[in-house]
Amino acid sequence: IGTGILLAYNQMSNLETGLLALRGGQAAQFSELGIPQGILRIGLVLAGQGGALPEIARPVRLGLGAPLGSGQQWQSWIHLKDLAGMMRFCLEERLEGIYNAVAPNPVTNQKLTREVAAVLKRPLWLPKVPAWALRMVLGKMSQLLLASQRVSSEKIESEGFAFQYKNVQRALADLLS
Repeated sequence: IGTGILLAYNQMSNLETGLLALRGGQAAQFSELGIPQGILRIGLVLAGQGGALPEIARPVRLGLGAPLGSGQQWQSWIHLKDLAGMMRFCLEERLEGIYNAVAPNPVTNQKLTREVAAVLKRPLWLPKVPAWALRMVLGKMSQLLLASQRVSSEKIESEGFAFQYKNVQRALADLLS
């Protein structure tokens, strides 16, 4: 989780002033101005077009899919529709603070790859792609695939947000079928 969305609110009305993509400590600039804000830290976004899912599904469709590295690295994901709904929820409720924009049930890379294969009705027969091979081909970018992040959505759920896609199987069926 490296990029976030800042929800900055206009003090004079119920209208939001906007959504901004943030990196690092950029939100502090808004805090210094006294602007109320909510921040969504976004996990792996699953969408039918663009993002990570088409890249994950492509080799599986070709019969060449395999878990990456050990396959045990956690991936905190969110369906695009839930991310959009969460942004709207935060704006309507004028939530302040930092919230994780991830589904309640993170999965390992191995589980995600297996579920993609199941939805696409394709076999997984290749061994795991070794981490050293990913590092050799992708260099520092391989860390994005090999890093493990198991992040909780409890805080946003405690505010009343209800996920449409809590489980990766249902999300993948919606996006890949």
